[in-house]
Amino acid sequence: MSKVFPYFFQTKIFNEFVNPRNAQGSFHEALKALWKKSTNSNLEYKAFGKPNKVQYEYAETRFKSLEPSFGLEATSTKPDVFAIGDNPYSDIAGANGNGWKSVLVCTGVYQGTPDSNHHVHKATKVTSDVYQAVKWIIESYR
Repeated sequence: MSKVFPYFFQTKIFNEFVNPRNAQGSFHEALKALWKKSTNSNLEYKAFGKPNKVQYEYAETRFKSLEPSFGLEATSTKPDVFAIGDNPYSDIAGANGNGWKSVLVCTGVYQGTPDSNHHVHKATKVTSDVYQAVKWIIESYR
């Protein structure tokens, strides 16, 4: 294969879960191995999806564009932004890496308890579910 083509994919997360998760991360790893075997070169790619920065930059741009519709004045101060998710390697890593507050819920990939936290990607707060996460966020601003 001498022709080069752009390869874009959603995320390269490949982590453990109670059930098999053969999603984008496993497809990406398989494609890289096949590409290497077929071409004897490394696959060049651009990753999108959490925890890649482009998603968070886009979201912040959208937040800023919506400020006037909420009657907010433009400010140079970065507001608190919360991200709620169940995957420490994508949701929490992405939020933390972009200066957002992260809330890890125990209803999906993360199977800990509200009094625990992930050993690598520590969330700002761990809650039992989304309801408790939203409740905590609201109570934080009262």
